[in-house]
Amino acid sequence: MKKSIILIGFSFIVFGLRAQNTHYVDVTVREATNPNYVVESTYEPMSTDMMIAGARYRVSKFNEYRDKAYAALDRGDKYGFITYTNYALSMDYYSAKMYYDRGKVFQELGDYKQAKKNYKKAKKYGYYQANQALEELKAISKKK
Repeated sequence: MKKSIILIGFSFIVFGLRAQNTHYVDVTVREATNPNYVVESTYEPMSTDMMIAGARYRVSKFNEYRDKAYAALDRGDKYGFITYTNYALSMDYYSAKMYYDRGKVFQELGDYKQAKKNYKKAKKYGYYQANQALEELKAISKKK
């Protein structure tokens, strides 16, 4: 009984692997028999005009989200500010001041880890007021 179960299991494994391998062999054989085999493609490289148009669009969206973020901050909506700055920064542009302000907001919300991360990015991009903010954050962390 035990031998027959093992034999059945073994045969399923062998025939299953054989079925899989034939599929892969067919693909390999087809490509090997025709070295010029090319998959149909509709890829066309982007023109310079299209790249410029894409960059202009991203800049306009960045500016739009940045303006909405600071409007939310003026209203006192800190979570709205964070949301809109996330959208703005996803446009592949950055603002060192925006990272600094995000750090301040995260610090006010008590999320010191995110505050530190944003202050460091602001410092990296040349907003050196972030140095002082990082020192203040370090002092706050030591007190707790």
